[in-house]
Amino acid sequence: MEKKKIQFGHTQGIFIIVLGFILLASQALISFHMLAVLPQTENGAGVTAASRGERAMSFIPGILGVAAICIGGYFIAQEKLRRDTINPPAKTKSGFPM
Repeated sequence: MEKKKIQFGHTQGIFIIVLGFILLASQALISFHMLAVLPQTENGAGVTAASRGERAMSFIPGILGVAAICIGGYFIAQEKLRRDTINPPAKTKSGFPM
C-alpha cells in the first residue's frame, strides 16, 4: 500500500514553523516577565506551591514551539523528498493517447 502525501505540505510546513517561532517568542517574553517579577525575599521562603505550578506551566509554549518547528520541518522535508512518478497515458496503436 502506498503512503498518502499531504497536498500542500510545503505551505502548511511554513505556517507551522512560523507558529513555532511565535510560541518560542512568547516563551521568551514569559520568561523575561517572570524574571522581572520574582519576589525579592531574603530567606527564599517566598516561593509557594502556586508559583511553582505557574513556573512549570510557563514552559508549555516553549515545548509546543519546539514541537511545532519539528512538525513543520517534517512537512517541508516530506514535500521536498516526494518522488512523483508520472505515468504516461496509455496509447492506441496509432500512437494517440486514449
